[in-house]
Amino acid sequence: MDWTEIENHWDQAIVLLKRQWERLPEARLRETSGDRGKLLALLHEAYGDEPRTLERALSRWQEAAVLNPMHGAPGFTEHILAGTGRPAPAAGRQALARVSRALGEAVRQQPLTALGCAAALGLLLGRALKRRPRAEA
Repeated sequence: MDWTEIENHWDQAIVLLKRQWERLPEARLRETSGDRGKLLALLHEAYGDEPRTLERALSRWQEAAVLNPMHGAPGFTEHILAGTGRPAPAAGRQALARVSRALGEAVRQQPLTALGCAAALGLLLGRALKRRPRAEA
């Protein structure tokens, strides 16, 4: 994900950053306003790691981060990973991030087609769930 996109959705990014680095004070994160250099300095202050180590860790986080600007919440990848109760392997996070970015781009380029596909998928899932036998209580 491009850092400009992270800056543009900084409130959402703070939520994801706090999940990765719990020691970062939220008020101080807000003060950085998405400035990558200030964030790295804050990470160094909170964790004391070498700047190169922090830069690599932040780059990995940036690559896996997916923000959902339409809903004002952490993106699709985070919701899926949060439901598992355990961290997913990096390859899984990256694959979900790629799928999420591709879907987001498709919706932006062809919103009516995406809406039609979503409606059709909803109908198919509804029929499939309706046919499922219910367990007796």
